[in-house]
Amino acid sequence: RSLIALSVLEDIQNVSVPIAMLKKPMCGYVMRFMEGMEQLSRQRTKETNYISKMGTNASLKKKYKVMRNIANTVRKLHNSGLVYCDFSANNVFLSKGESDYEAWLIDPDNLSYASKNKNCIFTMGYGAPEVYAGHKNTIYSDMFSVAVVWFEYLTGSKPFTRKEVVDTEVEEDDFVSLSA
Repeated sequence: RSLIALSVLEDIQNVSVPIAMLKKPMCGYVMRFMEGMEQLSRQRTKETNYISKMGTNASLKKKYKVMRNIANTVRKLHNSGLVYCDFSANNVFLSKGESDYEAWLIDPDNLSYASKNKNCIFTMGYGAPEVYAGHKNTIYSDMFSVAVVWFEYLTGSKPFTRKEVVDTEVEEDDFVSLSA
């Protein structure tokens, strides 16, 4: 199932596809080494709060460009008829440099054609409500998971945790340069 979907990825950049399959009795595959990159979930744990990392227009600009790159990759997957099925901060790798905007999706073994998908796969905290309820993954559940990841990336915290939000002053011009 997934191997057929993986063949479509040859035309889609920024999705790390398996380089080699492990031989029995082992199960799994070998992927490209993400040199100079870091798992998004690890970047989030380094950020103590939203303002500490967002204090400059440069870091906000990087986050905007990274999110745009992720959106383009997910759009290409969906336009190819694929559902990612397990989008989470653990499955996104980002460039470490402040002026680098590269973002890669890893662990594509749950990819499936939307028309044939029967999966109910998710990472706790990222799955759409319907997937938690046992319904199959769809393009819409992927988009929900992407929105959760973006919220976490921008704020440094997970949504729906019932933690009190601290009111912090943000200057209006901090958001003006996004279009640059």
